[in-house]
Amino acid sequence: MKLTNKLIAYPMKIGRRVITRGPVDTARWLMSHIEENRQESKLNVATSSKVEVDELGFDSECHGYEPISYTCFNRILEELEIRPDQEVFLDYGCGRGRAVVIAATRRFKRVLGLELSHELSESARENIDRAQKHLQCSDVEIVTANACDYTVPDDVSMIFLWNSFQGSVLESVIERIRESAANAPRKLQIIYVLPHGEDNVMQRTPWLSHQKQVHTSFWSGVDMNIFEVDCDMAAGSN
Repeated sequence: MKLTNKLIAYPMKIGRRVITRGPVDTARWLMSHIEENRQESKLNVATSSKVEVDELGFDSECHGYEPISYTCFNRILEELEIRPDQEVFLDYGCGRGRAVVIAATRRFKRVLGLELSHELSESARENIDRAQKHLQCSDVEIVTANACDYTVPDDVSMIFLWNSFQGSVLESVIERIRESAANAPRKLQIIYVLPHGEDNVMQRTPWLSHQKQVHTSFWSGVDMNIFEVDCDMAAGSN
């Protein structure tokens, strides 16, 4: 879209949102949008564009690509105890790699992104390359694979799930995590983010204990939770 068209379309979009969502919601959306543009420019990445699930040809239990906001994810990282050069971070359904890039700006030992789509995987790798000068983690990898079959590496200590799947796919992912915890007992946390009001299946998983709920300074439309894995219980749940 040409600049002149953007200058016309943007105020119209704001006006429509004020009418449909109200001024408070619009102000929050606008703040988030401004922050997103600032961060994308700062990191030299392009992670914003959404992709619907039907465009990807995925199973109906998978969701399309919509990145978590920079504000929310940075707030999550602030709540985590990241031991420098010791923690290994895994993002399930990493899409264009926003969370992977942001995580890699911290001193993780290793950062992994798992993605089913070859197209999105390549986009994530390109964004990692473009953001290289801002990264503190030198070991960053995008794995293109089916989450249902993926074996969680024994050294992963933090797992991020942002509403990428539901139903039997999510059940399979939870089982793969349980197997990893049972096979290699360690400190392991799950960061689970889902749209506000949706069913939080992690709360019903017996070998997970709810550690904390993460809040932002404004209503984000999502619930952000950190769970601790009880490896002994995970082994006993086999």
